Amino acid sequence: MRARVRSWIALPLLVILPLSTLACGFVGGAFNSNPIDTTPTATLPPIVSTPLAIGTSIGVQPTSIPAATQSPSIDSDAKESIAITLPLPGQGLNGSIHIEGISDPTFEQTLGVLVRDQTGNVIANGSTRINADAGQRGKFSGDVSIPNGADQPGRIVVYSTSARDGGPTHLASLDVELNSTKPSNITALSSDRVESIVITSPAPNASIGKSVTISGVSDPTFEQTLVVEVRDANNHQLGRAAAHINADVGQRGSFSIDVPFQVLTAQPGRIVVYSLSARDGLTVHLNSVEVNLQP
Repeated sequence: MRARVRSWIALPLLVILPLSTLACGFVGGAFNSNPIDTTPTATLPPIVSTPLAIGTSIGVQPTSIPAATQSPSIDSDAKESIAITLPLPGQGLNGSIHIEGISDPTFEQTLGVLVRDQTGNVIANGSTRINADAGQRGKFSGDVSIPNGADQPGRIVVYSTSARDGGPTHLASLDVELNSTKPSNITALSSDRVESIVITSPAPNASIGKSVTISGVSDPTFEQTLVVEVRDANNHQLGRAAAHINADVGQRGSFSIDVPFQVLTAQPGRIVVYSLSARDGLTVHLNSVEVNLQP
């Protein structure tokens, strides 16, 4: 299975990488993709169609990193921003699925919900509200119905979006068994668990220009790899790279990588860090931080 996954990754790279040479030097390049479909169905297509090789990046050539990108200490043990507590990982689900959890405040205290099948296709979607005053962390719950079908792996996805550009600000998920009565192998999920991907640098609202060091701490991921991006005020991709988690397979560890980018005018932007599924290549967790982009 691992060999097949590697082959799937390698083939698109042979096609995509030559395009990156042509794209180098212009904003967005050949890899621009909107991770949120802003149509009413909010189908949330993949953040990116092809993972990068570790340590590679797309954009302008690296330059010196401004002192403004350095951040103060950020809690690497912060609580998970969107903590799904029901259903449980690996649980069998049929018909109407009940979803619960707790979330940091979001735009209009609203969260999007998706259910994906084993190939990543969206088979159900909806939204729910956080049961707390604006600006407050609180519980959420909701129900979404899935169609009848074959027993197969699936994924529950809960995410928040930006008021400015509709781009994703956070995304959490868990794998389940669809059209199944299989029990989970755990009895409960803590709502106070540690954030899966913590961005420690740059700091929120930091001013960055030409290149930025993106650092943090992450739970283990597929091949211990994360994708990091710089996005502009309209959620267009300016720079992208793959970062390696500095820990043994299956262990939580730190990551750090420089990502070059360019903008013509000062504007708000976003740093996005996310992990991909080995099964379908889609996003399983995402975190972000708002920054100020400088020419």
